[in-house]
Amino acid sequence: MIGKRARRLMSPDEGSAGGPPMEPPLEGGSGEARGGVPPQVIHLAVTALVLIVVFLLARTVLVPPSFGQTGFYRSDSVQEHASKPLTHAGKEACKTCHEDKFASPHVVAGVACESCHGPAEAHVQDFEKMKPAKPTSRAFCGVCHQKMAGRPASLPQQDLATHNPTEKCITCHTMHPAQEVK
Repeated sequence: MIGKRARRLMSPDEGSAGGPPMEPPLEGGSGEARGGVPPQVIHLAVTALVLIVVFLLARTVLVPPSFGQTGFYRSDSVQEHASKPLTHAGKEACKTCHEDKFASPHVVAGVACESCHGPAEAHVQDFEKMKPAKPTSRAFCGVCHQKMAGRPASLPQQDLATHNPTEKCITCHTMHPAQEVK
């Protein structure tokens, strides 16, 4: 509460708050900047404009020119991949020397040789120098055969933790049929 003495010391322009006289509000009467637009809106518009410019500059620098020419990918990547040396020989190259292995349940089911044995183009070029991998671990077999709810029921699946956990899969399951003696 302001005492009588304090009220006498205030000028009529100071009002009852005791502070300096208040300046008249700007146009519009609610602290708006020039043209009747609040300063927050101007600040937001400038910030948005700066972000858009930064985005467009970054996109220009980061997105390759061939992106989007023939779809939602980088067209130059097709040529880059085509220019790389071959690493996979294909199932037919394997069949030339290993026709006896083509009765394998994996090959019959459509699994390519190189899915298990790895890229074999170097083996085709020099079969003595490069030998394909012969995976025998349970973990390797589990990549395809570990029981998972999302896998098709037609794919043989096992719970590797409970299905002969101390044995390698090849102890009981042959990956390729034995070569028949002629």
